[in-house]
Amino acid sequence: MEYLYATFKNQGAETIRQELITRRIGSEAALLERLKRTKQEAELSSSADCEMVARYLMTVAQGMAVQAKAGVTREKRQPMVDDVIFGWSRLSRNSAGG
Repeated sequence: MEYLYATFKNQGAETIRQELITRRIGSEAALLERLKRTKQEAELSSSADCEMVARYLMTVAQGMAVQAKAGVTREKRQPMVDDVIFGWSRLSRNSAGG
C-alpha cells in the first residue's frame, strides 16, 4: 500500500509519511471511540480493553490490505477474517456473558 512506499527516501516522502501517520492515528482514534460507545451500550464485554482491540483491528486491517495489494487472494485471506470474527464473538457481551 501507499504507506509502504512512503518509507523510501524520495523527495516528499517524509511529508507523505507524516500524512499517513496522521490518518492512521485519526482512524484508530475514531475506532477507539466507537468501541468505547459499544462497551457503554453493553454490546462489548465490560472487561474488554478498547485500546488493545482498536490496535488489534487496525493491525489486522492494515496487514490484510498489504496482502491484498501483494496479490494474496480473497480465499487465502478469508481464514483470517473468520478468526477475527471468532475473536470478536469472544469480546461481545452476548458471548462473553460480561
